[in-house]
Amino acid sequence: MPATGDGLERGGERGDAVVDGGGDAGGWLSGRCCCLIDLQQDSRRDCFPMERLFERHVEVLLGKQLPSGAKLLPQRSRHSLCTHRDEPMFRLKPDLLLEHRGRTWVLDSKWKLIDAAARERNYGLSQADFYQLYAYGQTHLQGQGEMALIYPRTERFREPLKPFAFSEQLRLWVLPFDLLAGELLGGERVGLPLGC
Repeated sequence: MPATGDGLERGGERGDAVVDGGGDAGGWLSGRCCCLIDLQQDSRRDCFPMERLFERHVEVLLGKQLPSGAKLLPQRSRHSLCTHRDEPMFRLKPDLLLEHRGRTWVLDSKWKLIDAAARERNYGLSQADFYQLYAYGQTHLQGQGEMALIYPRTERFREPLKPFAFSEQLRLWVLPFDLLAGELLGGERVGLPLGC
């Protein structure tokens, strides 16, 4: 779609537009949803939650890069955080489980800004997200393995962060996903079988 200079990209024959947050993911990240606007009616037609769009985008593009035999399983709820009265409570559903040759990786994507230079502010990472991944690691990986939080690549987050260790056996990587190139950066560090 051609850019119009007014923060919109035109597309479709009916005068549709997509609200554009700028040239890189940083601009898009300032909004929580992307809206399709009917310019002739001057009304919003459809709004899409950016978090969900990003999750799905990562899922589709990673799926295309996997070798045969690898399985990319979205939103699988195999475990719960606890049981109460013999029933599971608080289902644990990582965005993606990747299984290949007897190994499993937990992958979770987040539509948030990360600042690799802001160590004093924990890079903009959420403690709640770390608790969430810790729970995934204990249940889906039995406390041993590699996990990744995937964020959009921006000017302030161009390279993977050094891994975070929950234990000697369980590590969490924070990786950038390049939206323009459609690729995950640093997947080889986690041992992901991408591009094989």
